[in-house]
Amino acid sequence: MTCPKCSNKTIFDFSRCPSCGLDISKGFDIKTGQTPTISKDNEITPSPLVLSTNEPGSGAISVLRFFAWLNLVAGIIGAIYIWSNFATEKILKGTYYSYAESVTNPLGVAIGVAVFLEGIFACALFLVIANIAENLIAIRLNTTPSE
Repeated sequence: MTCPKCSNKTIFDFSRCPSCGLDISKGFDIKTGQTPTISKDNEITPSPLVLSTNEPGSGAISVLRFFAWLNLVAGIIGAIYIWSNFATEKILKGTYYSYAESVTNPLGVAIGVAVFLEGIFACALFLVIANIAENLIAIRLNTTPSE
């Protein structure tokens, strides 16, 4: 590896260049061999890593994100359906059922809230897992030496 500041050939075990003392552990892409840019205050700016769609696991990440959003939409629609159909119930009152009174069904409301919250939290969980998987792929790409 070459130091981007002084062009000294360094060894991969160093976190700082033995010649100029620059912190070379940040931002060096082992797979492509690209050195990052250096600002005026000797800070390294790594180039952003963009995952391509042909990386192993990127298809599973896309599917996981799709199901996360699908679960959110299904949770919202399911909660609305449960609330509209089971949140209230009609009780017939009076002598010989002369009138019907609509009362709140606490079980229907609770199940609707549970379905709604499940949709939100499962969506968040799936998106976090997808981000973790994407970061693991990025770590693997940045730490695997090129052939």
